[in-house]
Amino acid sequence: MNIALFLVSILLVFIGCDLFINGIEWIGHKFKLSESVVGSILAAIGTALPETIIPIIAIFFIGGGGGHAAGLGAILGAPFMLSTLAMFVTGVAILLFRKRREQGTSLILRGSAKRLDLSFFLLVFLMAMALTLVPNASVRSAAAPLFIVVYVVYLVIVVRFEDPYREADIGPLKLSSLVARARRHGTATDPSLRGTTLQTIFALVLILIGAEIFVGEIIDLSASLGINATVLALIIAPFATELPEKVNSVLWVRQGKDTLALGNITGAMVFQTCIPVAFGIAFTPWVLGNLELVSVLLTFIASLTLYIQATRERLSAGSLVFNGIFYFIFVAFVWILL
Repeated sequence: MNIALFLVSILLVFIGCDLFINGIEWIGHKFKLSESVVGSILAAIGTALPETIIPIIAIFFIGGGGGHAAGLGAILGAPFMLSTLAMFVTGVAILLFRKRREQGTSLILRGSAKRLDLSFFLLVFLMAMALTLVPNASVRSAAAPLFIVVYVVYLVIVVRFEDPYREADIGPLKLSSLVARARRHGTATDPSLRGTTLQTIFALVLILIGAEIFVGEIIDLSASLGINATVLALIIAPFATELPEKVNSVLWVRQGKDTLALGNITGAMVFQTCIPVAFGIAFTPWVLGNLELVSVLLTFIASLTLYIQATRERLSAGSLVFNGIFYFIFVAFVWILL
């Protein structure tokens, strides 16, 4: 493991996420999109790219039993990490930044976006797990496109029926501000759509590069420690690739933008349980081992707990921190089993 590269990767992800949330908020402002669309769709899809690439590479380019096992583990590991560790990190961030947040240790949610996200997630997750019980591979493969259809339906519902656009307190476009300071010009209060889009794309490139380096260094460390492929796919790789969602949520929590912070995670949960799962069902045996079954059970319990909590408009930081328990239970189980 190269420590310098590891640190550079984290720096790239942090810089990329900081630029990304700034750019994506300006895009939402330009098109008068709701916080639900910005957080649960735009931000979620953008930051879900690193962890989506891993199972696709494992399934199509590595192949065989090892590739399929790694792909399946990565597919199941993503929603597990999001529903447990990402929520834990968000809750801890709320506690750390409580003095600079008007809402303190509470998490204020506008509209019903999070309940919608979690409803879709639980429905699709149960559908995916039910298909593991279907012995006929042809039947399973035929069902794969349904998950993409469900995600399209989800997108339509969020865009058309969610909470209305709200004027948000958005800081200046960061790259434009840097250029303006270098040229000793004033910063534009309303940046162009072109500049906003370019910054957002540049931020995604930084995130992807940083995440790729980060994952590579984590994999090297895992190999040197002799960690097996299933543990790597379920815990180590998703821990690394979910870094952008965690960073985005921490940054938005610090700014008091709770709907965006939570929507980034719950929207990514829906995406991860639709698009990568469709590939897994279509191109792998889609059979769960003991570790996968435990992760699935804990993911469902954690998500159901979060759904029950999200029926309230105001959540406590402690309720999110609580979801981290399921992650540490799984780590303890892996430790005992292996």
